[in-house]
Amino acid sequence: WIAKLSRRKASLQKEAERWKTAAIANMIGMRINRLEGILNGVPVKLAVCESESVAVDVEAEKLPDELCAVKVTRTPDKKAIKAAILAGDEVAGRVAHIERKTYLRVS
Repeated sequence: WIAKLSRRKASLQKEAERWKTAAIANMIGMRINRLEGILNGVPVKLAVCESESVAVDVEAEKLPDELCAVKVTRTPDKKAIKAAILAGDEVAGRVAHIERKTYLRVS
């Protein structure tokens, strides 16, 4: 049953993407940048927008230094902190705590 719903979801997502692509193509073809209207009593606005981003085609090691940013991060080692708290370390117990959460897993 879950597999059937997953396939249906994927199918609907593909259909939505096809509609979106068709709407963009038609709006560009008609030289319309914005549409506003009401669909089944719900206000709808469509706008064709463009954005730019940089896609790097090689690994960072192959780039010259002036085209790279070096990041040095210090992050807490949560496994070590948990082990220290469970072992009774008072310092670890003052700077961190263990959270227990209840959740439902669907598989």
